[in-house]
Amino acid sequence: MIMLPGQDEYFLRVGDRVDGPASPPPALTEEEQAERRNRAAALAADYRTELLIG
Repeated sequence: MIMLPGQDEYFLRVGDRVDGPASPPPALTEEEQAERRNRAAALAADYRTELLIG
């Protein structure tokens, strides 16, 4: 994967921190998942990110 500078900040603002690479993903409700998707879409342009949803 190739990432632009600052892309790590985007992921920190959109996602949830975990303890390590082997940690399971957080269990999110449908509402929490929708909130993360909306946050990702709202921040995408600030980080020169294009979301391909289809």
